[in-house]
Amino acid sequence: ISGMSFTFLWLNHLATCAWYTIGRAVPTDTGMRWIQRSWNFDGQLLLYTEAGMFYQYITAFHWAMSQTTLGSMEVTPANGWERLFNILALLTGFLFGSTLVSSLSAGMVEFQVRNRDRHQMLHMLRR
Repeated sequence: ISGMSFTFLWLNHLATCAWYTIGRAVPTDTGMRWIQRSWNFDGQLLLYTEAGMFYQYITAFHWAMSQTTLGSMEVTPANGWERLFNILALLTGFLFGSTLVSSLSAGMVEFQVRNRDRHQMLHMLRR
């Protein structure tokens, strides 16, 4: 489980770096980028670009986590490339989530089968 958790966090870190890079460097077809949008901080409207690097990273990480889980996020794509990456991240999150659920389900079924076989063997030995 810890290996899966580390892999999940590492993949989200990579998605964070990609989302940040797309927001900074990829050509835009709308003239806007997610990182150029404003957010409300104590009644003030600030641009994400005005925030520190740590806040920008954590915001991008929060975005990546919300794409791979059922979370929500106020950061949304502002151009075609960001939207395309968003769709790919959602598909990846769907595949990762369904793989995780199926792995857990298979493990539970295997545990139940082993437990049933053990009980049958004990029952046969007691006869």
